Amino acid sequence: MSTRRKILSQEEKVALEILDYNKKSKPIYFSKLTEVLEGDISRSTINKIIDKLFDLGMIDGKWETHNGKWVRTLYIKGEYKKFFEALYENVSENLKS
Repeated sequence: MSTRRKILSQEEKVALEILDYNKKSKPIYFSKLTEVLEGDISRSTINKIIDKLFDLGMIDGKWETHNGKWVRTLYIKGEYKKFFEALYENVSENLKS
């Protein structure tokens, strides 16, 4: 793990992974996020972080089908998108996905 990535909070790591998938126009949802961040952040912590980001209005979710299953696809939203995009530009080469 790079030094730049080590200084990020767990919330920032989760949000940046969501943004990374959004930028690539790939769906990102809870189980995919836990796969991507496995070994870095626990499944229960990711669940709590997603709840926190929803509560703070930083992310939004839409129910969509992916590979024949309904999943809640996550998106960075609102004014936080610019903040996370700036952070993303500084550490994007070090993201997990």
